Amino acid sequence: MGTGKTEMGRGEKMTHLIKTMGELHADYIAYTATVDEVCFDWGKWMPALGEKMRPMVPGELAFFIGDTGTGKTAVLQSIAMAANPLEVLFCEMELPGTLCFERFAAIHTGISCKQVEQDYRQSDARSDLERLEPYKPPHHIKVCDSARIDENDLPMLIEDTFPSKFGYKPCLVMVDYIGLMSSKGSKPYERVARAAQELKRVAKATNTIIMCASQVHRMGEHKAENVGLHSAKNAGEIEESAGIMFGLEREEDDTLLVKCLKSTKDGGGHNVLCHFDGPP
Repeated sequence: MGTGKTEMGRGEKMTHLIKTMGELHADYIAYTATVDEVCFDWGKWMPALGEKMRPMVPGELAFFIGDTGTGKTAVLQSIAMAANPLEVLFCEMELPGTLCFERFAAIHTGISCKQVEQDYRQSDARSDLERLEPYKPPHHIKVCDSARIDENDLPMLIEDTFPSKFGYKPCLVMVDYIGLMSSKGSKPYERVARAAQELKRVAKATNTIIMCASQVHRMGEHKAENVGLHSAKNAGEIEESAGIMFGLEREEDDTLLVKCLKSTKDGGGHNVLCHFDGPP
């Protein structure tokens, strides 16, 4: 009898997980009334994508896959800049925070990373803050430059650490890149697979948009070409977890092919060739 009461109590606590169509209807009305304030419109980053793809909304997960040196970090940073005024949490596990700032400053000012460093070196940064103020990227971007973030750290950063410091949650979370996430598993495949599944769960549980970079797998020593839906390194769970998936291919030093490999809403199969002005 005691066990039965305990189970009934658990069941009663979970009744909110089952909703009627009327309740979902009310949720959808509330969602459509506020979605413009929290969605990411692809057209703000690239007008040609915005014409084909519906905006990303909280709870969705997107992946950007490309070979080493393709410009994955630069792409995520340019999207973060375009997302203004959405609050962005940029989790940079590959670059040190100083270089991450330098690249954001270069995007913001339209000059090279090398020039940013030279300008700072040529001034007394501590006493010449007013002159250097224009280099500072917009305040809507916050950066976590920890070298390792695990599956438990990310929801804590989103729902506890970030709100504790700023008083609100981020709308858009960017992870650079999934291969550096710390996750359980004895093999790289298992760790990346679990991380991909967790990113999907965290996006939905925290009601945030998550965008993540991933490297591609290689055949021996050959450089990856023709990035496709199944090109992500170490785990098929990446394309399964993603609601949206982009492949990135460098055509020339100054051009980048952005391929929408998957979209659960619309825009899948749409490719855009764009000018790429990344580091140095």
